[in-house]
Amino acid sequence: MAALPNFAPRIFAAPEQRQVRLHPRYAHLYPEIPPGIWVTATSAAWVVLGGILGRTRSWPCPGPRVLGQEHFIFRGGDCRVEGWLGPNSRSDDL
Repeated sequence: MAALPNFAPRIFAAPEQRQVRLHPRYAHLYPEIPPGIWVTATSAAWVVLGGILGRTRSWPCPGPRVLGQEHFIFRGGDCRVEGWLGPNSRSDDL
């Protein structure tokens, strides 16, 4: 079988996943998430929700978000398409 042409990875690349990095000063609130290392936002959110639903922790971040901007740095993720009618992902979204 012939190798794929060089442009194939760009065409068939998976969507970029949203990532988070925990601020070291909040590491005590999230012992399962390594501070300062990029992890997927989905996996970090499941860790936090698992602790809350399992009643092993209280809601660690102020506000309604599972992963708040005070505790985490965010990067990546796909941009919304023009005309998006779904829910906004942040309270300051227009």
